[in-house]
Parts: sequence; C-alpha cells; structure tokens
Amino acid sequence: MTQPTQDVRQDKPAPSHAANAGMAVASGDDFEPGTPWMDDCLRQVAAGDAAALARMMRVASPRLLRLAQAITRDPSDAEEAVNDAWRQVWRHAGSFDPRRAPAFGWLVAIVQRQAIDVLRRRDARARIEADVDATLDAPPSAADPAREVEARQGLSALRRAMLRLTTRRRTAVTLAVIEQHSHSEIARRTGTPLGTVKTRVREALRALRAMLPH
Repeated sequence: MTQPTQDVRQDKPAPSHAANAGMAVASGDDFEPGTPWMDDCLRQVAAGDAAALARMMRVASPRLLRLAQAITRDPSDAEEAVNDAWRQVWRHAGSFDPRRAPAFGWLVAIVQRQAIDVLRRRDARARIEADVDATLDAPPSAADPAREVEARQGLSALRRAMLRLTTRRRTAVTLAVIEQHSHSEIARRTGTPLGTVKTRVREALRALRAMLPH
C-alpha cells in the first residue's frame, strides 16, 4: 500500500472499532467538507483520541465510500479502500498540515491512494488465480496407464474439492502447497497480511482434508 511517510505512528495501537473490517461504513449525514472541526479532530486523533476518529468516521465515511466506489466500481473493494484509509488516518494523523490542504482534502487523497492500491491488488489476485487454474488443469504425467488413470481420478477429486473453497483460500493453498511458496512470499505476492495468509492456508487444508477421501 501507499502510505504517508511523515510521522509514522506504527507504535500507536489501533482502537478496536478502527481495527475491524467493517469499520468504515458508518451512517451519517452529509457535511460541508471545509468545516474547521475536522482539523481539530485530526489533531486529537494524532494525540491518540479514538473518540475523535470515531466522530470523523461517522460523518465522513459515506462520502468517502462513494468516492472509493467511483474508483473501484465494486462495493466490497470500496469498503476495503476506506477501511485501509481510516487505518492510515489513525497511524499518520500527525502528518496532517492544514497549511497544505484542508482536512477533508487530506482524507480524499488517502482514500484515492488506497482505492488505487486495492485495484492493483485485485489485478494481482486475478493473475494469480489464472495461474492457479492453469496449475490445476495441467494433466498428470505417468508412464503406467493404470497409474495415470488413478492420478487423473485423484486430480479430479482434488479439483472438485478446490473449487468448493473460497477463491482466496484456494489461491493461498495452491501457492503454499503446489507451488511451494513460503507464507511470507505469498503475503508479498498477493498484498495480504502474513497472519491472514497463514489463516487461509490452514483453513483451506482443514477443509480439503474433510472433503477428500482418506
């Protein structure tokens, strides 16, 4: 992701309401973007005030979500972009300078960057998923016709089971087990947090063990 470079407050723990995936889509009425209270809120957020962040999210999220949807053309991708943007606000509020841009303009710039990053990750996932499908479609090689039939039957059962996984779990387990990538490599390649990659691989393997004959 693209992140601001100034005042990186990685040591500041995110508030619980800002760490969850559904945090961005809060209800709220439209507002005037130039109102000065947002500048005050950002200064409070920079000082670690989670309540100030919650106020900003409640009021600004609907408009920011519409902006993200205009860029991504996908509601779930737009929500992901706005969620990522609020995390950036929490971590980097100290880099806000009202002399350079109004508070809402600063938020808009962050959402735009995060939406573009989401699009890049979506394109990367699509390429990886195409590679995964090609790997699963590759015919097995066996010198013995009987063993080749057995291998094809096993591959067919595996493919049916793989197709029952979610796309992201299927991608993760294919990269980890079939292509032998480390979890860290998968995280870098897919733009996914390392912990999420480990969880997807573990859950995919558990699901496959339950679906495949022993």
